[in-house]
Amino acid sequence: DPRLFSRIDSKLRVRPADLSARMKDLFSGCVHYQASRGIHGAALADPDRLLLLAEDVGRHNAVDKLKGEALQRGLETTDRILLSTGRVSSEMLLKAARMGVPLVASRTSPTEMAVGLAEQLGITVVGYLRPESLNLYAGEALALDPAGA
Repeated sequence: DPRLFSRIDSKLRVRPADLSARMKDLFSGCVHYQASRGIHGAALADPDRLLLLAEDVGRHNAVDKLKGEALQRGLETTDRILLSTGRVSSEMLLKAARMGVPLVASRTSPTEMAVGLAEQLGITVVGYLRPESLNLYAGEALALDPAGA
């Protein structure tokens, strides 16, 4: 139930170029994805580096693996970036909220419900993240220059 989650209040701001670079790092690190194109990858990152990477047949499972590994390592998940090779669903958005993640980005689109939840919970959602472009669906965690780029 999304009403059980507090709105995320984060000062995290990420430049689009840094977000794109982290997505490139995710794809570079996803060896099973590269080999099969049937495995999803997810990563927990800071603006300047990947912290954790996980792969699984299920995109939700990849996110669960990240949270589990973060718990095992004692790694804080708040104010981080969640990257995914798969579509961002409402369930994935709620997992991000549970982890305190203010920014979720994917190479593809989010669901309409995920965008609605993101607006409710104060999470930035970016889709179709490419080297030179992205779609911003919700939130304010992107550090855009005054010209809007």
